Amino acid sequence: MTNEQVTVFGKEEQFELALDQMNLVMTKEAGYSPIQLLASAVGGCEGYVLKSLLLNSKVPAEVTKIQVDYQRADTRPQFFQSIDLTFEIVADPKWHHRIESIMKLVEKYCPVVQSLSPDIEITETIIFL
Repeated sequence: MTNEQVTVFGKEEQFELALDQMNLVMTKEAGYSPIQLLASAVGGCEGYVLKSLLLNSKVPAEVTKIQVDYQRADTRPQFFQSIDLTFEIVADPKWHHRIESIMKLVEKYCPVVQSLSPDIEITETIIFL
């Protein structure tokens, strides 16, 4: 098991995530809300996992953008109901089928996704550029 730590500071009317170079403001009005940070963590994690799987599979491709759309419940606590990720990938068409196959493994190896409720519907779409 690996132990890691992050620190969140309460500051006036907001919270801040302590980073090496600066603090990340955790309010929707002045930075990113915690729910936006979690949604972006899903996108970032899946992106890192996909890039790693592509590299290990020797598939030449570049992930240029990941769009994360999410739906939340209307009632409190307004948890995620679904998360939809759209990956923009530059790759030779001869690799498209292989990339689509690799994409099916991403959720399984993404620790952020594996930490979420299994009730959250997560979908991945690829747009080849």
